[in-house]
Amino acid sequence: MKICIIGSSCSGKSTLAHHLSQKLSLQTLHLDQIFFEKMSQWVSRPLEDFVQEHNQFVYKDSWIVEGNYYVCMPNRFARATTVIILQINFLRCLLNWLRRICQKNGPRFGMLEGAQDHLNWPLFLHIIKYMFRLKKYKNLIENYPHLRVIKLHSYVQIDDFLENAVERV
Repeated sequence: MKICIIGSSCSGKSTLAHHLSQKLSLQTLHLDQIFFEKMSQWVSRPLEDFVQEHNQFVYKDSWIVEGNYYVCMPNRFARATTVIILQINFLRCLLNWLRRICQKNGPRFGMLEGAQDHLNWPLFLHIIKYMFRLKKYKNLIENYPHLRVIKLHSYVQIDDFLENAVERV
């Protein structure tokens, strides 16, 4: 199995990836953790280094990759068997982001080591712009007819999916 999970920031991609990896015994790559420098406040690494690390991972026999990053989607989709699209309402994603900032519960699945969630305009815009990027992602997915595409629109659907994940992916 080679599973891609895409969706808006704060939609639950990392949490879903964690639970799927536990259930299916698959290694997971959280793309934010290799795109940004560890122990930084979201400082990007050189793009070539990110793409190289991504590509090394997707050439493994089985995996889960969580995150978007269009630059390396073609290589990931070519190797994947399944794409899970989290189509969570953008207002819900904004609320999740605000909750992260206010609760400061410490580390979470997929979090960049050493970074802290904080109120910032770029991430706010990133969440809002996702609904426009999703069409681009879906168009790209159409170029890979071998992919099984699973669309989840709510946290209830995500929970239901996880209960029967072994049969569904």
